[in-house]
Amino acid sequence: MSDAMIGREGQVYGRGRLSFLGMDQVTAEATTIEVAGNESSAQFFTAAPSDRDQRSGYLTSDRQGATVRLPVGVGSLIGRVVKYAGSAPLAVAVDAPGGVRLPGGGFEHGASDWRIAVTAVADDAAVDPGAVRIDLSAALRPHPADSGPRSEWPSDVADSRLSLECTLDPATRALAYGSMSTTLYGDAPGEAPQRTTRTTAASMRLAATPVGADGGLFARTDDGRLVSVIYFLSTFTFCAPFRETRSSTGFVEGREDPVRVSLRGVDLERVRDLLTMSRHAVVELVSDDVGSVQYTRDNSDGPGDRDVAVQARLAFDLRDDGLRLEYLVRPRENASLSGAFTLPWEILILGRWTGRYGRSRVLAGGA
Repeated sequence: MSDAMIGREGQVYGRGRLSFLGMDQVTAEATTIEVAGNESSAQFFTAAPSDRDQRSGYLTSDRQGATVRLPVGVGSLIGRVVKYAGSAPLAVAVDAPGGVRLPGGGFEHGASDWRIAVTAVADDAAVDPGAVRIDLSAALRPHPADSGPRSEWPSDVADSRLSLECTLDPATRALAYGSMSTTLYGDAPGEAPQRTTRTTAASMRLAATPVGADGGLFARTDDGRLVSVIYFLSTFTFCAPFRETRSSTGFVEGREDPVRVSLRGVDLERVRDLLTMSRHAVVELVSDDVGSVQYTRDNSDGPGDRDVAVQARLAFDLRDDGLRLEYLVRPRENASLSGAFTLPWEILILGRWTGRYGRSRVLAGGA
């Protein structure tokens, strides 16, 4: 995990280079490329020479290179391969508007005639196992349908092209996209409380990030155990805590969950918005069915008993060590469940649940 190419604000990097063929005066090359977009789309690529901070493990970059903006819709195709790494490579040839912003600012230059190939490397390959390689090129000329404000390319680059190659390793893909690769699984040691590292907004540690090899995210309890957390389509799920164990690759080794709580209508994006105005927020759900509680039967392969949740109270508190959640859940037939856990800043940044603004406010001591 400590080799993952992640920035302190959640930036994603790959190894590669960006160059402009036939334009020696603005050639921009780098050993690292920043890949930006959302969690499922790689829309922007920036030549961004970077260094790894030896204390935190995160990459740092001045982002002074050129930026390539892909045509609309192409980034989501690339993002799907990066996330799921299907065996079939992706090949795209599309003559559509895109853009290039050269170092120094100003308007974008137009680009067209895009040719893109995305290849997933097998987990048992001799070179770059589990990685995804992106190769693209484009003509240095605007598309006729591009009506936005554009800078003019020099007249002597009419037949020139940009060329970009970028490789995302499996550890980076797991942290940034929730991808899974068998290369990340190692021999799991016994219970390892020495792995538990308490971090703060000012002392984040990449290697301490509680993430599974399949991209699963975890929170911490006050006594140092881990809680699996899942957020999907406004449904927030968390499971009973377990003792932290990690494989030799540094990723969390999960285990069966005896209790799983799923609550509908818990919009973490909305909670994030509330936390931009205050570091405290409370969400209360009351109805005949706000979610469910799943209980695993002992010595059984079945899913276990399920009870309907009729009430839930979630109190969020943005603190120096992350986002603390105190919960009270009332099932219809079984005893109430209560507890607390904290999503550390490493997870908040990866999950985009508070953004860097929330962390900056905590560092500044805002109310």
